[in-house]
Amino acid sequence: MTRTSGDRHEGDIAFDAYAKAANPRAYWIFEVYQDEDGFQVHLNVPYGGIFNAALGPLIEEDASVLTFLDPLA
Repeated sequence: MTRTSGDRHEGDIAFDAYAKAANPRAYWIFEVYQDEDGFQVHLNVPYGGIFNAALGPLIEEDASVLTFLDPLA
């Protein structure tokens, strides 16, 4: 699942969802934001709650695991 440009909001560079080939119930969502402000906009979009409510029952762990990365130069 990849969002189309019409689904994107200010500061949103990428939002792609994947499932592991060996375990289709293991999800990985790759998100990239222009900066911290773009991430904060993402946290407050109205459709975020709808997405998280639908995703919640699919998560088998206690919660989502966030990993923050820095791009290589």
